[in-house]
Amino acid sequence: MSQTSVPSSFRAIEIGAVTYVKTQEEGVPYFGAAAYIGRFLEFFLREEHFSRLAWLDAPGGLLRMMTTDRAGPCRIVSSLREAVRSKPELQRACLRGLQVLFLLHRLPSEVVDFCGIAEYRVTTRSRLGSGQAGDPVGLFPDRTQFTQCLIALDAKPNQTIAVFSHDGDPLYLIERA
Repeated sequence: MSQTSVPSSFRAIEIGAVTYVKTQEEGVPYFGAAAYIGRFLEFFLREEHFSRLAWLDAPGGLLRMMTTDRAGPCRIVSSLREAVRSKPELQRACLRGLQVLFLLHRLPSEVVDFCGIAEYRVTTRSRLGSGQAGDPVGLFPDRTQFTQCLIALDAKPNQTIAVFSHDGDPLYLIERA
């Protein structure tokens, strides 16, 4: 396997936000991207859910304040306390998209259920790195960096990796096949 190839043992689940127009049709309030990402971070940054996270491009000042493990081109944060303390920076990074990978102690089906509560719906499922619709690999400016960080997180079959695209829509869930 070359450095840039994604292991075939991963699948992606693309989850899209219910649009503003659709929320009005369904009579559901639309809160905006920042509010939705904030809601997800509340879920992700709970002791029973959080395992660790990987910053692809963390702000330099933030890294000086955090204890991180260097894993190739990304920084791994294993401390929930430090992740919670950096929540405003995490929210900004999630709004920019494709900058933070969250490893959660939850099955993908459990995260999908939470996403439904947060007005997100599964739009596609694909094999990671396939190039099919719903495969986020092509969105990353540096695929090698993404792949190395994905591997460094060392996800187990009962865990889910989550990463936001720009403005929190879509959210990609990555699972071991």
